Amino acid sequence: MSESPSPFKAGDAVVPLAPLSRQCGAIAGAISVGIVLGRGNASWWLIALGVVVGLMVGLLAGKALGHALTPASAPGQVLVVLAGRTALPLTLRAALIPAALVGLGLSAATAFAFGTPMWPDALLAGLSTAVAVGLIFGLGSALL
Repeated sequence: MSESPSPFKAGDAVVPLAPLSRQCGAIAGAISVGIVLGRGNASWWLIALGVVVGLMVGLLAGKALGHALTPASAPGQVLVVLAGRTALPLTLRAALIPAALVGLGLSAATAFAFGTPMWPDALLAGLSTAVAVGLIFGLGSALL
């Protein structure tokens, strides 16, 4: 049995999709929680703690979503795409979906947990931040 040759050449720039999802989830989670707590007039130590917790929860959620969205063919492997314009749909999908879900979920959970009376503002802040993070990282990673 012979395997098909790899479409990649030595030195090609590639984008690993699952780590991109993990990274976007972590950043979107941290920023979303920080914005909701900041707009709710929380103390600085609570905002800092919320950012760290949002980062950790976003990291775990982004990791789970990354493996679900971009399954590899074998354990221990990661799905990669060749960087460039053709990778844009895949990198945007791998970046936007986890960032939007994590940002929206954590901003809603934070607003609910701290009794912030600004539900629409919290959800809008979480979603807009997450979309911005997803677009920046999705576009940036594809167009190295």
